[in-house]
Amino acid sequence: MKKSLSLIVAAAMTLTSASAVFADNAPALDTQGKFDALKAAGIFNGFPDGSAGLEKEMTRAEFAKVLTLVAGLTPDATAAKYSDVAANHWAAGYIGAASKAGLLNGLGDGKFGPSGKVTIEQIAKVADLFAKAPIDENATVAGAVSAWAKAYVAAAIKAGFIAESSNYKANAVRGQLVEVAYQLANPAPATLEATAKVAGAKKIEVKLNQKVDTSKVTFEVKNAAGTVVNIAKTTFADDKATATLEFAANLLAGDYTVAVKGGSNAASAKVTAEAEKISKIEFLSSTAAPARTGAATDNQIITSSVKISNQYGEDVTATKAGSLTLTSSKGAASLATTGVLTIDNTTAAVNFAKDEKVAVSAIDTASNTFASAVLTVGDKAQVSDISIDKLVNTADSTKVLDAASTPGQFVLELTAKDQYGNTITGAANAANVTSDVIVTVSRTDVANVGAITWNPTLDGGKYTIALAGPLTAGTSKVTVISKTTGKLASFDVVVKETGKVDALTVSAPAVAVAGEAFDIPFTAVDQFGNAITSASTLNNSVYSVSLGSLSLDKTSPATIAASGIKFVQDYVKNTATLHVNALAKGTYVFTAVTGTNKVVQQTITVTDAKTPVVISATKDFTSTLAKTAGTTFTNANVVVNDQYGREITDLAWAGAVPAVGEYKIDVAVSGTATTYNAATGAISAAAKGSDAYTVTLQQYKTVSGVNKWVNVDGTSLAFTVSVVEKADIASYELADIATLKNNGTGSYLQDVTVNGVLASGTKVVLPTTGYYEVTASDTTKLDLATAGKVGATFAAGDFTDHAASANVIVTVDGANGPVVLTKVVKASDLPSVATTFSVINVDATMTLESANVISATAVKASNLATLSTAVIKAVDQYGVEITADTYTTFRTNFADNDSSTTVTAGDTFNVTAVSGANTITFKVIVK
Repeated sequence: MKKSLSLIVAAAMTLTSASAVFADNAPALDTQGKFDALKAAGIFNGFPDGSAGLEKEMTRAEFAKVLTLVAGLTPDATAAKYSDVAANHWAAGYIGAASKAGLLNGLGDGKFGPSGKVTIEQIAKVADLFAKAPIDENATVAGAVSAWAKAYVAAAIKAGFIAESSNYKANAVRGQLVEVAYQLANPAPATLEATAKVAGAKKIEVKLNQKVDTSKVTFEVKNAAGTVVNIAKTTFADDKATATLEFAANLLAGDYTVAVKGGSNAASAKVTAEAEKISKIEFLSSTAAPARTGAATDNQIITSSVKISNQYGEDVTATKAGSLTLTSSKGAASLATTGVLTIDNTTAAVNFAKDEKVAVSAIDTASNTFASAVLTVGDKAQVSDISIDKLVNTADSTKVLDAASTPGQFVLELTAKDQYGNTITGAANAANVTSDVIVTVSRTDVANVGAITWNPTLDGGKYTIALAGPLTAGTSKVTVISKTTGKLASFDVVVKETGKVDALTVSAPAVAVAGEAFDIPFTAVDQFGNAITSASTLNNSVYSVSLGSLSLDKTSPATIAASGIKFVQDYVKNTATLHVNALAKGTYVFTAVTGTNKVVQQTITVTDAKTPVVISATKDFTSTLAKTAGTTFTNANVVVNDQYGREITDLAWAGAVPAVGEYKIDVAVSGTATTYNAATGAISAAAKGSDAYTVTLQQYKTVSGVNKWVNVDGTSLAFTVSVVEKADIASYELADIATLKNNGTGSYLQDVTVNGVLASGTKVVLPTTGYYEVTASDTTKLDLATAGKVGATFAAGDFTDHAASANVIVTVDGANGPVVLTKVVKASDLPSVATTFSVINVDATMTLESANVISATAVKASNLATLSTAVIKAVDQYGVEITADTYTTFRTNFADNDSSTTVTAGDTFNVTAVSGANTITFKVIVK
C-alpha cells in the first residue's frame, strides 16, 4: 500500500497537462460538459455515433487509459506483464503505465482482465489514493459494499468522488468515471493558510501553504489594540509562498495579527513580538592598533572592533553601542556606533607598548549580556588589501559614462582592509587610506581621478574616488596599490562616445488645437542604436528644429520660452516629450536635422480652437423628487463638450454682471409637476407627474451693438424630472451612521440621511421638513440639535471598554401610515488618534502620480517636514481627517547624506513619515 501510494503521489505531481486544460474559475458543468472538456483534453473518446455513452459500463482497459491520461503518465506497454494483454493490445501502454504507477492491480494468476468491468468501489479506492484523501479504517457505509472497500467508499463519498448508493459492488458507468476524472484533473484550490514569526526587530516572516500571485496579495498587520501597523516594505521569496514584512520602526512588545488579503482567498496568522534586546557582544579582533591621527598622543590610544547583535542575530551596533558599560585594565574604553572600540589613555599620558596585553569587558545591564577579551597591542593599522568594487553614478544609477557626462557624478567604490583583516571605514581614516596607497591613472586624457573621500550613505558607507575631467571617449585604467604589501587593484574606466540623435521619427499628433500647447509624438535613436529618452541629449543633438515661426528652445530653464518648441523631460515617466507652445490654426511643416545630419520633416495641421458644441450629460443631480421636495440645478450640474469630444472644465461662467464671451445655461421647462427658479436654480416638486427639461448653453454676445444672451446652436440636452407621491414610494431607507466621537463637534457629527425608494430601486429626494421626524432612544445620549446631523453626548458611566450605543429613530409619514426606521449608533470615548494614512494630490507642485508616488518640485521636495504635512492625509478612527498631525520624517535610498536638503530635477527617493506608532512610506520624484 505504502509503495503504491508513493507512486501515486509521484504521478500526481505530473498532473500539469490535464490541469492546465481547466481554469481554476471554470463555470460549473454537468456530466456531459465535463465529458466534453475531458474529451477536448484527449482523456476520453466518444462513440462512433458521436455520443458520450455516459450510461454505458466501462472495461478495465478503458479505466486504465483514463487513469494514465489524468495522471499525465507515459504509456508503457513493456510494463503490461499480463498473459491476457498482448503487446499489440490497444490498451497495453495504458495498462502498463497504470500498473507500474500502482493505480491498478492485476486479478491474480498473471492476468489483468482488460475486458472485465469496473465497480463503483474500485473507482472509490483509486480516487482516494490518487487524491491522498484521509482514510478512516473504522468508517461504516450503508449499502452493499465489500469489507475491504468500506473505508475507501466512505472517504470517496466525503470527498465528493462518488455519490451515495445502495450497491457499491455494482459496475460503474462511464458517467461516474467522468465525474471522478474531472475532479482529479481539476482539483479545488486548497484553503490558504498562513503562519508567521518575528524574523527581526523590524521584520515579520509570513509563510503560506501554497504559492500565490505576488502582484495581487497584500498584507495588513494590526497590534492587539486593533491599530494598523504600516508596512514599509514587502519582499516575497522565490518560492512565492514566503513573504518578509519590514517596518520602519522596531515592533513593540505584544501580540500582532497578520491578515493576508487578495487573490482567491484570504488567511491570517498571529505572532507575538518581544522588545528588542542585546543577546550577543563580540570582540571581533584580538589585536588593538594604535591610533593614526598624526598627534603625539597616538600611542596613548588604541582601537579594535566590537559587534553587537540582538536576539534575531541582527547587527545592532549602530543603535545599541551607547547601551554598553565598558571597562578596561588600562585607559578609558568607549564604543562608537560604527563598532570601533577606543581605549584612551591620554589622561594618564602613558603610551601603550607593542605586545602589551589589555583586558577589556562590555556588559549590557538591561539584558545581562556580557563579553570580555584580552587585546594585544599591535602595529598601527595600515592598508594591506585594497579592492575597487565598481563604478557608480551617485546622481542617477541608470546613466552611462560618456564624453558628455558630468565626471564628478561618477565614483569608484573602494574597500580597504588592514593587516588584521578589519575593514577600514570612516571619514577620520580617509587621510590614512590616502597616505597608505598609491593611485595611478593610465590615460588622464580619457578620465582622471580626484582624492579618496568617505561617503557615509553610498552602499552603507564607502571610500570613493570621483572621476575628474575632461572626459573623452576611450579607456583609462585606474590602479590603487598598497604601500605596505604591494597588493593592487585595477579598474578599466570606459568612457563611451557621446550619444547623439541619428534617427528621429516624428508623427502628427492625434489632435493639435489652435491656442493650446501640444506634444509631437516621436522616437529617437542614437548612432549606437540606443533609444534616447533624455531631453538634454535631444536638445543638444538635434539641430535646426522649426515649426512655423517656432524654433528649438535650447535655453537652460525647464519651461519653454514664450514662442518655442523644446524637448522636455518627464521625470515621472523617465522619458522626454517634444512640447510645442500654442499655434494659430493652419498647416505647418516640422523640420529637424539630427546630430548625424539627417533631415526629418512632418506636416502638422492645427485645427480650430476649441468651442463648446453640446451639453452631453447632467452630473451630481437626482431627478426624482417626492412631492414638496426640492433640489437645485445650476451650471455645475452640466457636462459641456467641445467639438473634439473633450469635456470643457474652464468655461467662463457668467457672474452677477455678465461680460461678453461668458456662458450660462438656459433652462426651459414643459409641464406643471415642478417649478424652476432661474435666478437660484431651485427646483420645487409641486404635483405628481413628469416635466420635460431642456438645457441650452448660452453665450453673452454683442449683436447689432447690443449685449445679450444668445443660444449656442446644437448644445441642448433634454431630460426628465419626475415627481412622485407617497403612494408611489415602495420603501424608505435610513443610511448607516458611522461611530461617533463622544462630545465631538463639527466634522465629528454624522449625517442622518433618509431616502425614499421606488419599486424599481430608484432613490427619491424627500422634503427636508414635514415628511419625517428624527428622534433618539435617549436624547441625553444623542444630540440632534443640528438639522440632519447626530452627535454623541453620553455620560462617562455609559461606556464599557470605551463603547456605548443608542438608537436613532426616524418616523416617516408614509402613505399607509407611519414607517419607523431605526439605526443603532455606536459611540466611543477614546481620543482622536491618526490610524490611517494616505498620500494625496496637492497641486502642480506636489502631484499624486500613482499610489504612494508623489512628483514634487525641487523647492517642495527639499523640505521633508513641509512636504509630508502637505501630501499625507491622516484620518482618525472616526473617519475624520486630522489636519494638525505632525510627522518625524527621514529619507532613504538617496545618493546624498540624509541631512542634505539639496535635490535636483530627476532625483528620486523614499520618505518614511512616523506619527505615533504608525508610519507611511512614499516615493518622491523631483521634477
